[in-house]
Amino acid sequence: MPKISINVSDYMYWKLLGSGENVSYIVQLALRDYWRESRKEKKE
Repeated sequence: MPKISINVSDYMYWKLLGSGENVSYIVQLALRDYWRESRKEKKE
C-alpha cells in the first residue's frame, strides 16, 4: 500500500508542474505498479 501513495504523490507532483504528457505516463506507471503489487499479495 505505501508504494501506491508514493506514486500518487509523484502524479500530483507532475500535475503541479503542468506537464500534460508526463502526467499520463506517471499514471500508467502507478497503475502498473498497483497491479503488480496486488498480484503479489494474492500469491502469498
